[in-house]
Amino acid sequence: MRAWRSIDTLKAVDDGRLCAWLDVIARNTVIDARRARQLMLVPLDDGSADPADPADLETDVESKLALDRALTEINALPAALRVPFLLSVIEGRTAAEIGAELGITAVTVRQRITRARRSIAHLAVDQRLG
Repeated sequence: MRAWRSIDTLKAVDDGRLCAWLDVIARNTVIDARRARQLMLVPLDDGSADPADPADLETDVESKLALDRALTEINALPAALRVPFLLSVIEGRTAAEIGAELGITAVTVRQRITRARRSIAHLAVDQRLG
């Protein structure tokens, strides 16, 4: 829908520019959706509770580091893989819905999501080894 509303901003209609233009719109749509879903920050307890267990803190730190690595790996993906992956994983959209929004087939969407997952797994293995 956003692409249709923004069609007059497209300067040329050749395939390369059209794909790049659609990728930018899709990326911005995902970014807007993520911003809209951000959690509101709430104050923690007043500090009167027992201090956290050091093992729990270590687990939290490890989890946050793993999450940071995963986000880095996702951001390293080319837009053609990252956008369908995020629309699927973050927004829970089907391949058909993603394909309709991006102007590609559902089969292509599934292929790109699979490639994205493989790339992320590959990057994770490389980081562990390196």
